[in-house]
Amino acid sequence: MLITTIGAWVGAFWGTHTPAPGLVRGVSDKTMHFSGYAVLAMLMSVTMTVRGQSRGKRLLWAIIVFPIYAALDELTQPIVNRHCDIMDWVADVSGALLMVAAWELLMLISQIRRRLR
Repeated sequence: MLITTIGAWVGAFWGTHTPAPGLVRGVSDKTMHFSGYAVLAMLMSVTMTVRGQSRGKRLLWAIIVFPIYAALDELTQPIVNRHCDIMDWVADVSGALLMVAAWELLMLISQIRRRLR
């Protein structure tokens, strides 16, 4: 799982730091940002859970690392003739935080169900 997560992060970085000839037809730029970071957040959440990281560490990662990484991602895009956009950052962080919240809710429900058995 760790290798998959690292590969996804490297792929995402590559994808956001290569000049883009155009967006995928019919898909909003913000949707791509939101869903891309949601996937990264899910992979990171699963990986951290499998590796025994506490809920606190997973939430700390989501609250601190994803917003900082998304900001650095946006701020460095002009280097490759792409645009830095605050709304892209908002979409990135929203996708990541929503997915982490969904994962943690799923983990909480799972724990409650185990206790009730």
